[in-house]
Amino acid sequence: MKDELKSRIKALQVAKSDFTSAAKHSVAELGKRRDRLVADLKRANKRIARMRVQTADKAARLANASKASALKTRAKVKEELDELRASARAVRAEAHTMRTELRVVREDLAEARHHLSHALHIDRAMAKVEKAMQQRRSRKK
Repeated sequence: MKDELKSRIKALQVAKSDFTSAAKHSVAELGKRRDRLVADLKRANKRIARMRVQTADKAARLANASKASALKTRAKVKEELDELRASARAVRAEAHTMRTELRVVREDLAEARHHLSHALHIDRAMAKVEKAMQQRRSRKK
């Protein structure tokens, strides 16, 4: 009977430590993923701002192109402007995708932290129970 109880206690302790370590690991991994997504999103936002400035410059150059300059120059600037706008749309779409992904990662991280707090509370509760059992055993002796 004592051997069976000891084996069950050992199994409980192993399961508890596995759960705690898995919760800590998932919180750490989700935190890293969140940080990586935030950095990527910042880069994308900077790229969009840069493209916005470039687009404004190209549009100004297109507007200021004199009639003396050939239509070829105007067509070239207009083509560059269209390319910039298309790439800006692509970057905006990418940033939107990253924001959506970041929202999901943040929700998962909150859930993982919740599970980790439960795991740590289970540790504390088990410690209290074990302490109480030790006290009872010491009184009986």
